[in-house]
Amino acid sequence: MFSERTSKTRKAPLKLQVCVIGGGFSGLAAAYAIRLAGHDVHVYEAQPGVEKGYNTAYIPANLANVLTAWGVYDKAEKLSAVIGAASVKTRSGEYLSKIRWDEDKSAQLNGSRMRRIFRPELQSILYDLATSVGVRVSFSSKVVGVDLDGPCIILENGDIIDADLLVGADGSKGPLRRVVLQQEDDTDPLDSRFVQGIIPTADLKADPLFADLAVDELRAWLVPDGFCGLNVMGPRNTFFTLTCIFKKSAAEAATQNGSLTDTLRSVFTGADPQIIRAIELAQELEEYMQLDQLPLQHWYHESGRLVLTGSACHPIRFPAVQDCALSVEDAQVLGYLLSRVSSHDQLPALLDGYQEIRQLRCEEVIESENRLRGAIRARSAQGFSGPPPAPSERRQQGNRDGKPFEEHFDSSIVEGTSIWDGTPTFQHDALGEAEHWWKHWGTGDEAEQYSDEDSGLSGAAPEPPASDEDGVETSDDEAAS
Repeated sequence: MFSERTSKTRKAPLKLQVCVIGGGFSGLAAAYAIRLAGHDVHVYEAQPGVEKGYNTAYIPANLANVLTAWGVYDKAEKLSAVIGAASVKTRSGEYLSKIRWDEDKSAQLNGSRMRRIFRPELQSILYDLATSVGVRVSFSSKVVGVDLDGPCIILENGDIIDADLLVGADGSKGPLRRVVLQQEDDTDPLDSRFVQGIIPTADLKADPLFADLAVDELRAWLVPDGFCGLNVMGPRNTFFTLTCIFKKSAAEAATQNGSLTDTLRSVFTGADPQIIRAIELAQELEEYMQLDQLPLQHWYHESGRLVLTGSACHPIRFPAVQDCALSVEDAQVLGYLLSRVSSHDQLPALLDGYQEIRQLRCEEVIESENRLRGAIRARSAQGFSGPPPAPSERRQQGNRDGKPFEEHFDSSIVEGTSIWDGTPTFQHDALGEAEHWWKHWGTGDEAEQYSDEDSGLSGAAPEPPASDEDGVETSDDEAAS
């Protein structure tokens, strides 16, 4: 018997067989939400197990709210680090801005303090959550074909898996995205390289060069056509991640061969000694490819038997604050709408509602993230086409007073970006949007708006639900029958 720690969610009158293709955080979140809606869910993942490595993700307030409702925020909190301070420097090491947030100010601005977590840790949390409610997950199961007449998927080993609905959570390069596009998705890699590694906090704090680095700090250097940053990570702030983004042409000019460490040393020759030392201390350096892709116009196939979620339909460039959060919001909305399905003919309308609810939200957030990158690029160019801008009087006074984290922040660096715009981004209620859509435009006999407790948004523990033979909560109508 799996865990009864589930949200009090309405169960669909019609139980569907759902195949989720992709076992990353977006696929596992979707699988969990759809399972709560009463459907049989099986996840197929090409990799041999849960993701490994040191790639990172943010936990903004809107993601924290969902994880709280799902009963797993405490686990994420223990495995993540709080970002309590930020500083921005020029390539040569001069401060452009410094700021520290206390807990009350963070709660007022965003709803909760910003956290960062290793993506494999978040994926493991969602894997445990999904399997605890009966989601089946098959690793080493690569999908090589899709037939929407079934619909069905074809695995690399030749197995054919029938389903009522296919959910494509296999990323921006996955085969299901191409099925929805109905053409090859030919996109070129961006003209930049994204490299990330980790540094134990103890190593940084033992080095006199980093005497001014706080253990909960995000530090960024603005470099021409790029970015370099240190960001606190891990439980009890045990790591920092080193993130470097730079033009491919700079790397090619610097070195033709050699390790990533050698490449970074060459690219950042003559930079702030802290950058060079961080490169030397970095471990587990890994490069991530980014493609020049835009969100799709259509998120589902017209047959109503295939729908996309996460980066399969709205890819977002790293590093992005709302990457994981958007995917989990997708899952909430999709699960809610699929709790209303009473016939297969209803699926196209419900999937259209899912697209309508989520598309504008994702486009706005991605545009906001892009504005942040644009601001960084513009400030980088400004900083290196001439002398650094003169520090403001407040910053000069703060530096004279020896208070490195007084609030003398140059807002022009990030003005109008998603990290700082507060409530519109961080307090978004995706489930409330789904309820509103159903109330006004949903199909079916019932169009009432459910409370937070009934919909699973609140973090309150629900009463044990009635269960079918598989252990899945049944709807009131099913229980009565």
